Amino acid sequence: MASSKLLLKAAESFEFHIGTLVFLSNSTNEVYRFTKDNQSYILRLSQKSHEYVPKIRAEVDWVYYLVKNGVRASLPIQTCNNELTAIFCDEDKWYIATAFHEAAGRFFDKNNEQLWGPKIFRNWGETMGRMHRLSKLYEASDILVKRDSWSRRSINNPHLQQGSFNVLLEKLISVESTIDSLPRGSDSFGLIHHDFHPYNFFIDNSEITVFDFDDSIYGWFSLDIAIAATHAVWWGVHAEDRVTKSRFAQLFLREFLMGYEKEHHLTEYWKQTIPMFMEYRNICSFFWWLSEWNGHESCLTENQQNALFLGPMTGAFKLKYEGNKPNVSLDIDIWKKGQKVDSAGSIGDLFYSSNEQKGSNEVELIISVDTESIEGQKEFSKIKVNTTSHTGSSLSTITIPWDKKLTAHGLIQDTRLRSFTIDQPVHVFGMHATSTNKIHTADLSTDSLRNTEWALVFSLRLDEEHME
Repeated sequence: MASSKLLLKAAESFEFHIGTLVFLSNSTNEVYRFTKDNQSYILRLSQKSHEYVPKIRAEVDWVYYLVKNGVRASLPIQTCNNELTAIFCDEDKWYIATAFHEAAGRFFDKNNEQLWGPKIFRNWGETMGRMHRLSKLYEASDILVKRDSWSRRSINNPHLQQGSFNVLLEKLISVESTIDSLPRGSDSFGLIHHDFHPYNFFIDNSEITVFDFDDSIYGWFSLDIAIAATHAVWWGVHAEDRVTKSRFAQLFLREFLMGYEKEHHLTEYWKQTIPMFMEYRNICSFFWWLSEWNGHESCLTENQQNALFLGPMTGAFKLKYEGNKPNVSLDIDIWKKGQKVDSAGSIGDLFYSSNEQKGSNEVELIISVDTESIEGQKEFSKIKVNTTSHTGSSLSTITIPWDKKLTAHGLIQDTRLRSFTIDQPVHVFGMHATSTNKIHTADLSTDSLRNTEWALVFSLRLDEEHME
């Protein structure tokens, strides 16, 4: 956080009273509100070197162009030296300060029809469509440095390059290879906001005022749309199950694109890339939240805990199908002395999609099993299953009793590529435990499972009654 000394310097530069400063948020930037001449403004502090200043000038140049051509956006104000930025050094860290007019209106509220729903989605889409149409015509004024273009991410944290993270890391690399091969013509690629989510605009009488262009880059228009859709699904649904999320995503995109098409036409080819870009945003966000993680769960911040749920018994794998859309459930069964004795639960329709949209033919799963205890109560195991596909991610949690006598644990998983037809339940993952403090290697074959003392077995089951 910025020191009081630095905040005082910012107040002097933008000529406001330090007593009016109110802290708002701290994510990529520190954000404050202040009052000057009975008007509200936003102060943004970016912890970046002074070499980044030309990039901010490029950001501001584009915002001025958009506003001049009818986009409702927050304009910056100048310092006492008639500059758009002020640069400070505080405890060997460089900060770039920028101030903007505060937008009129309020943030979205998914429980308020005036602040969330089809009309807002259409206006949101229309605003982005206008921005993309203008982006095709935009020519930077006299700035010497342009905003960056899209590039592949570098995952430098060694803790995210091993174990179960490899599944998502490999998926990220694969998706980025596909993205990198996409055309970059002027009809599909240009300067985009790149973070136009519900917390980066205000709503006033259904009108959208966009702000925070700090992440703007040259990228694909369909990527910009996918980012909006991804965050709308994260924060705008009323239930967390996969079916609700998928239906909401379809409703949102239908209304959003209806507004978008009023200003800018997107061909069917590029509309088909939106689900891929949504999946890409989900994976990037996972790694972004954990970028500074030191590998110790005790040091996780609240946001990192929301992104990471890995316990000591954790595995990950990908499922992909070919052919007609199956209705597949993931059953979680308890085995004792080599026999299935009970069900811990089930996660239905892993490849869900409505009749209006083809389902994803690929889903990634991360499964975590952790033993917990509450003072004065019996121990229990918490099973967490995270599924990720083009419609977003979903986390399911199941709790079962745990026998303290089971002291040794081991995973049961197959790292080979397997192909199979689901004419009967197929074991895809498991964990087993013993009371002898010794653990033996086990695999997912029925013969091997018969030799386990206790096991938790995850199996795919085809629900034939709901096949199309």
